[in-house]
Amino acid sequence: LQGRLFDDRGNRMTPVLAKKNGASYRYYVSCVLAQGRKAEAGSVRRVSAPEIEAAVLTALRRAHPAHADADDRALIERAVSRIELRQGALLITHGEHGDPLT
Repeated sequence: LQGRLFDDRGNRMTPVLAKKNGASYRYYVSCVLAQGRKAEAGSVRRVSAPEIEAAVLTALRRAHPAHADADDRALIERAVSRIELRQGALLITHGEHGDPLT
């Protein structure tokens, strides 16, 4: 999802890897947080990478059953141009002129 995920204020979400007690955790974090501009972040500032990736793939597979045999990366590259992360919802824009998928 790197390069396609944004918060609801239009800030790009950046992948981050954190380690704690030997365990690794992947997140997407609003890029303005790393720049110390906390007030400019959207309503969702950080999200678990596995959870958001699973939610996006579930929505895409429901919306594009004809691509059921495509691997995850190919499906995302083919069907997603932008994902806006909102409180309680995702707005997935697929294709250049397609209707958004919520």
